Amino acid sequence: MVAFTMLLPYLNRPQLAKKVCMSAVTSSGLVLHWSILPKTSVLGIDVMQRSVFPTLKAVGKVNLFDFIERLDAIVVFTLLITVFFKASIYLYAAVVGITDLFKLNNYCQILFLTGTIVIFLPLAMASSFTEQGEEGFLVPYLSIALLIVIPLLMLLVSIIRQHLKRKMTKG
Repeated sequence: MVAFTMLLPYLNRPQLAKKVCMSAVTSSGLVLHWSILPKTSVLGIDVMQRSVFPTLKAVGKVNLFDFIERLDAIVVFTLLITVFFKASIYLYAAVVGITDLFKLNNYCQILFLTGTIVIFLPLAMASSFTEQGEEGFLVPYLSIALLIVIPLLMLLVSIIRQHLKRKMTKG
């Protein structure tokens, strides 16, 4: 949702944004419902809760006519594509937000630095998916800093700038 609000001013028809957002949330909920239902019925609730990637486990059980099987590659490819697009949108929203916050002329000035941080910070934090999950639970302060402290600092800077701008226009 934060990425959506950062990209709202750049839309061609911002008046349709609320309608599109609500339909996206509704369709996402329906897709999640219809994707979780078969996995739960194939794997069971216990296996589904314990599995890191339940979709891969469920697809691994597919065997149609002893011909269509091993669809794991399609699922992994789909997951990689969706993660790539999601990360790209979040990176773009972060770069646009930083550019707007610090009043930079062009977002290209900050794109390389932000992209480098996004690529190498997870690699420095954890070397595997399991270790990354454990780091997230062991170091909650990092999550608090990234999800609460930094956005609050950015909000504070924005409020101070607006206050100073109003003061300069009145005075």
